[in-house]
Amino acid sequence: MSYRGLFNKFKNDLITVYQFSQAARYVQNILLSIALVKSTISLGQIGQFEILVFMAAVLSQFWISGIKDIVVTSWNQGYKDDRSEMLHHGFRSLFLFGLFFSVFLVLFYPVFIQTGSSDIVTGLIPYVCIYFFLNTFSSFPETVLLLREKTNKLFYYTILTSLLFILFLFLFFIKFTNIQFVFEILIGISLIKTIYLLRLISPWHSVSLIKTLSFIKVGIPFFLIAFIGYGMDFIDGFLVVHYFDTEKFPVFKYGARELPFSSLLMNALSVALIPKMVDIEQLGLLKSKADRHMHFLFPLTILLIWISPTVFVWVYNKTFEESALIFNVYLLILGSRILVAAFHFNGIR
Repeated sequence: MSYRGLFNKFKNDLITVYQFSQAARYVQNILLSIALVKSTISLGQIGQFEILVFMAAVLSQFWISGIKDIVVTSWNQGYKDDRSEMLHHGFRSLFLFGLFFSVFLVLFYPVFIQTGSSDIVTGLIPYVCIYFFLNTFSSFPETVLLLREKTNKLFYYTILTSLLFILFLFLFFIKFTNIQFVFEILIGISLIKTIYLLRLISPWHSVSLIKTLSFIKVGIPFFLIAFIGYGMDFIDGFLVVHYFDTEKFPVFKYGARELPFSSLLMNALSVALIPKMVDIEQLGLLKSKADRHMHFLFPLTILLIWISPTVFVWVYNKTFEESALIFNVYLLILGSRILVAAFHFNGIR
């Protein structure tokens, strides 16, 4: 098959494109971390930035994930006659949670950061809150395009937002000397994604607030499952923030990343196929894709464990050599997750 044929096959496969969109988001985070380390910003300031972002993630990741899970799992079950209304409920739920936790963040942010750093980052809290609120919606466009099976739109949306992010990073290198400008970049990108989301779903139609609250109530088990799933990452982060200096947090954070070609892609595969699982013919597709992931990911994991110390020093600097050890530990944990997921998928008949 020619390169053009492979490219067309790639960009017309909805599941593969959705995985691509999630991997692109991961790569953007890596590029940002590299830009921070290679800049003139001190390691202490990078630590402050990463702690603030971590603080926002602790307050939002579980309910953002939970709301997306409700929408995805309900897409072909019970809401089939009015899917637009379900998307409206999802958007309004995100809005309500985002507004509530933004206020919570303003009032209680000192709880999440070290006492010695609180005076330094106080001036950044307005930027953090704006970013926190807008970032609430930033991953929802991919979900909407996935559920509507708009494969080409999802592909080109991923390409354009990634190029926009790279452009902003270029401006970052030219202009910035502090982390305030980093938050301005993230706010700008999140705002653009939010505007696009509003164009996708037009959430201004009349939707009962009571129904939206019922939608949130149904999602409580999803929130709890997501909270448990992210719980260990949150605990690890809190321990590092509490017991180590600010400079150590990015060393931990840049090592404690999920490998994009393992759990990230497996999770994306699961999310992409959930709406299709009501169709028995799609279960064989789920099994075959899980098999392919497992056969590819285990050799890749072994290779990365071997080369990661050299890669981290080359990509970042000598200070981040310790990050490779943390990364390898996470690789070993993720390997077991992939195996369990593969056995689970292969158990489907």
